[in-house]
Amino acid sequence: MENNGDNNSNGQLSSKTSTMENNGDNNSSTPATATLISEATRSTLARIESRRRPGGRIGKRKRCVFLDNTQPGYGWLLPGWVVEERYMESGRIYKYYYDPAGCMYSSLTDVMHVWEQSGLVVLDQ
Repeated sequence: MENNGDNNSNGQLSSKTSTMENNGDNNSSTPATATLISEATRSTLARIESRRRPGGRIGKRKRCVFLDNTQPGYGWLLPGWVVEERYMESGRIYKYYYDPAGCMYSSLTDVMHVWEQSGLVVLDQ
């Protein structure tokens, strides 16, 4: 299960960590760090989890990590936005961005476009 937070016995998220790793085993997740996450991030992660297809396949050779604006390199993210990094066996890293509603964007360009259209960010041309 891809998620961010410790899994309790029924697979629900808790708020102990801001990053989680999944090493391809759908039944286990291990904390990558032990930092607290914001309420906005916790809410986004719950929405992401609720949108996942039941029985969705992660893949045996992937490791997934969720990161928020408290993590190094992601301070530019707005509160409530989350990045999912999927590490492939080949070494390639796929990044997916999630807004506070749990909608996924596959590129930074898409995120900037959404921010610009909503008036959150003004981009210079």
